Amino acid sequence: MAMDAEEMEMLKEAMDSMRLENAKLNRALQSSEDRVSTLQKQLAGRMMTDRNAIQQASGLAQIAAGRQEKLRVVLWVSNRVNQEAAYSQARLCLWAWGRHALLQRHLEAAKPKKEAATPAASPTAPTGLKEVAAPS
Repeated sequence: MAMDAEEMEMLKEAMDSMRLENAKLNRALQSSEDRVSTLQKQLAGRMMTDRNAIQQASGLAQIAAGRQEKLRVVLWVSNRVNQEAAYSQARLCLWAWGRHALLQRHLEAAKPKKEAATPAASPTAPTGLKEVAAPS
């Protein structure tokens, strides 16, 4: 079972060929691993960017919800203030009308009465009313 020199030479050439092929495959494998590593880094960066964007959007949504709630409260308070102002204005107008009526009554009562005055000649007589003649 001795190998002759020719067989040994063929085995050496086959081994050298296999070593060269193995080196090529190792370089291709290393290149692929480098590309995978680069893609993983890019993906991690994008995921981090997406996560940051999601966190920012979530934060902005929370801020918007808080502002919307505050706006609801402000609108409710504003509505109540407007209602109170309208009620106060109505009370003030009613009070002023009543005061004016009482003042008119007081002025009418303070005027000297003329016995011979007719309602048409009286400047303070209400219009549209007929004077009832006193029974004799």
